[in-house]
Amino acid sequence: MTRRRVGNAKQHKPSPIPREVESYLKSIENDKPRASKDLHKLAKLVRDAFAAKDIYVDRKQFDAYLNIGNAMFPKLMPWQKFLCCLELCTYKCKDNRPRWNHSLNLMARGGGKDGTIAWFALCLTSKNNPIPNYDVDICANNEMQSLRPVQDAIAFLDNPIYKDANKASFYWTTQTIKGLDNGGKITGHTNNARGKDGLRSGCVILNEIHEYEDYANIDVFLTGLGKKACPRSMYFSTNGNVREGVLDDELAQAESILNGEQ
Repeated sequence: MTRRRVGNAKQHKPSPIPREVESYLKSIENDKPRASKDLHKLAKLVRDAFAAKDIYVDRKQFDAYLNIGNAMFPKLMPWQKFLCCLELCTYKCKDNRPRWNHSLNLMARGGGKDGTIAWFALCLTSKNNPIPNYDVDICANNEMQSLRPVQDAIAFLDNPIYKDANKASFYWTTQTIKGLDNGGKITGHTNNARGKDGLRSGCVILNEIHEYEDYANIDVFLTGLGKKACPRSMYFSTNGNVREGVLDDELAQAESILNGEQ
């Protein structure tokens, strides 16, 4: 496996928009199906980012992650490929760090949120992620929300069709998963911040952030970021009834970014 050097490494050449991302962008721009104003703004943001010619996509890594997803799901959705490419496989040419290291992913109930979290977690702890010991910590308000993506990942690892091959890449129990080559662990955590300040996360995934009224517990989970190279934080959520909380704050920031205000 070729390991990507981070920091003062040889700079990569900028890459064009991958065909999977281009296809999704065109579907938004052509309103097939009809897309929201925010999705149109997102499409422009992504095109502008690639037009600046200072980012690249690790195509070999992206293909490897797609292989995992194609094994997990009957059919990967275009938006899943789009997010995988941008959030997991797109880097800045100058320092090889993730171009989009924090993301907000808002979707309707039943849209495939937990399965996507499970897929991303397996990708980041697989041999295809060059950052060693890249722990993925999935955090939520309750045990069901934090463990469901872990259980989805374990269900795939236990699938008789792939189980033998998966054993060559992962070790798993009923509650946790470890990448054998990468050394990273996938763990679900409830919204009890006690003891979480010792985490050494590569990626923190917050599930259902609409339930958080403030950042008190979230901040504890995020303090573990930065101890590993290429840290990422991802917020996944449906909408909810808590107003003026974390979700509304993140939505306001996302709107500002989409409008080119920051």
